Amino acid sequence: MKSFYLDMVRGDPSSRRIVETRLLIRAGDSDRWEGFSYRWNEAGTDAELLIPGGTGRYEIVDPAAPGGRAHVDYRFPASEDCSRCHTVQVGQVLGVRTAQLNGFHDYGGVSAHQLETWNRLGLFTEDIGGDFDELPRWEDPADDSASLAGRARSYLAANCANCHRPGGLRRTEIDLRYETALEAAGIVNAAPNLGVDDFDRRILRPGDGAGSVLVLRMLALDDRRMPPLASGLVDEEGVRIVSRWIDALGEPTAVSGPLPSPDAPTLLRGYPNPFNSSTTITWSLPQAGPVDLAVHDVTGRRVRTLVSARLAAGEHQARWDGRDDRDAPAASGVYLARVRTTAESRTFKLTLLR
Repeated sequence: MKSFYLDMVRGDPSSRRIVETRLLIRAGDSDRWEGFSYRWNEAGTDAELLIPGGTGRYEIVDPAAPGGRAHVDYRFPASEDCSRCHTVQVGQVLGVRTAQLNGFHDYGGVSAHQLETWNRLGLFTEDIGGDFDELPRWEDPADDSASLAGRARSYLAANCANCHRPGGLRRTEIDLRYETALEAAGIVNAAPNLGVDDFDRRILRPGDGAGSVLVLRMLALDDRRMPPLASGLVDEEGVRIVSRWIDALGEPTAVSGPLPSPDAPTLLRGYPNPFNSSTTITWSLPQAGPVDLAVHDVTGRRVRTLVSARLAAGEHQARWDGRDDRDAPAASGVYLARVRTTAESRTFKLTLLR
């Protein structure tokens, strides 16, 4: 059984309301499982069984949205939808793994090892002892002190590997299980099997998190969305972790290629990136002169002009609030920040999350 909640005020857990409960029930003594979805009423006092599935629209308070309110479209899966993720290859029941529980957890001010705690509570069919050093362990994606690679790989393993593993999906051969070496995962510089309509994409292009299909699928809210069902919001923190990991895979170990000309602008960074409400673009000019800084979409169309002026030499900053020149919110996706001088131009990729 798993219940789903929605923050009626975005970012405020105290406003959380129950929306759906799903049951996965084993059919007698067989190996077959059946899924069921229940939709809760507004008061949270009763829930209705939805055999064919359905949709619901919920209005929430969102200070970043026009008028301070936004709509969340929620999809309730039909019974047959459950088998798309609860596959035979993954064991049908999707739940926490030993590797996720092999660590300490804050139980309301008391920190204790999760496996030891569960064992003490009698949640296992047999005593598993107290030595967990030889058991597998995944990094917590929310743990900033853990390695970035471990956090990203554990996130992908928990959220994607139920389908993306050997025998999981016939249309793709990638393997996102934690224990699979990156070079054996089938994603590095690999072309996606499904059609991609722009720029010769790769599933994972080292150094290009914002342009890697792995991240673009996480950002998409159309039929390219991953996971493909029962998910209508972008996991912003998950996107940041995976994108940063891919960027780090391409960090150079030595200087190669031609250096910028002495009078060329240097685009330093956009931070935060990916971003939700706004990002700050920082660049430097070796000498004074006219500067044009604009944000373009991936087709090259100018979305927002940020700077068009003569600037002094030195470091400069400009803020983009995720809106176009008409002050309309830009859609989630990858954008290009381009700074131009009379000598040259530099480009930096930005990822906007809504």
